[in-house]
Amino acid sequence: SETYPHFNQSIDEQFFQEIFSGEIFDDSKLVIRILSLAFLIAFTFKLDSSSNKEGGTIKTPKAYSQSLWKSIPIRYLLIVADMRHSDFQHIRLMLQRYLVLSLPHLLPEQMHFDSFKGQTTHIFTRGKRNVVPVSEFGCALEDATNGHGFFKLSKLTDLLLNLTIQSQMPHFENILQAMTVS
Repeated sequence: SETYPHFNQSIDEQFFQEIFSGEIFDDSKLVIRILSLAFLIAFTFKLDSSSNKEGGTIKTPKAYSQSLWKSIPIRYLLIVADMRHSDFQHIRLMLQRYLVLSLPHLLPEQMHFDSFKGQTTHIFTRGKRNVVPVSEFGCALEDATNGHGFFKLSKLTDLLLNLTIQSQMPHFENILQAMTVS
């Protein structure tokens, strides 16, 4: 096996094919599937960002195939990780961050959450969370872009990051605006 000095050792694609084969809703494979998805997304992000930064001067491992990516129920896994926040709180933010940076088109939308309503209740139980009003976040963003109130925006952003994806959805436009400003 070849080694690549700026990458973790890649894992054989067949390993992931076996993990993602079978019934999509198989709870016995849920944790290994979410961890595998985290590895694949982080690996893809590193691969994408390194080839751009390094200008192709470093030998890089090959990307995982499209057939593998097609076999992964990415949105479903993200929704489950989001709805079972306490079970996946330590990996959920990393998954979201890398997906936003590398594969934003695969992020779940409100309609995806709605399609899972009414399924097994253990997926949807969660404690009370802080709520960030859309208008307050929008005002804080506007203040920060005008050069003041950045601390408030930072605090609201921290609160927003700890919310479920479903709770973040109303902030979609403001988040896009914040990304273009930063």
